[in-house]
Amino acid sequence: MAAATREEIRQLVDELPDDDLDAARDAITRLRDERQRDDISPYHRRLLEAGLVTRIPRMEDRLRPRTFEPIRIEGKLVSEMIIEDRG
Repeated sequence: MAAATREEIRQLVDELPDDDLDAARDAITRLRDERQRDDISPYHRRLLEAGLVTRIPRMEDRLRPRTFEPIRIEGKLVSEMIIEDRG
């Protein structure tokens, strides 16, 4: 989108009465959500529609290295407890 167009949209939003700001935000959010929906694969869309996931991470988020730290707890390992319960 051209910078001039963004500026025009900003001016329009600045001129809106306070009562209409919520409607403008909702409309922009709907447009963004529709665009994001178009950008995801049919597989991911089915997962969302089925309620199996609540969101699909953006590509930038998936490519960023994760910092994972396991949680340390006292007692036996969960795998040991499962083996004992099954035995």
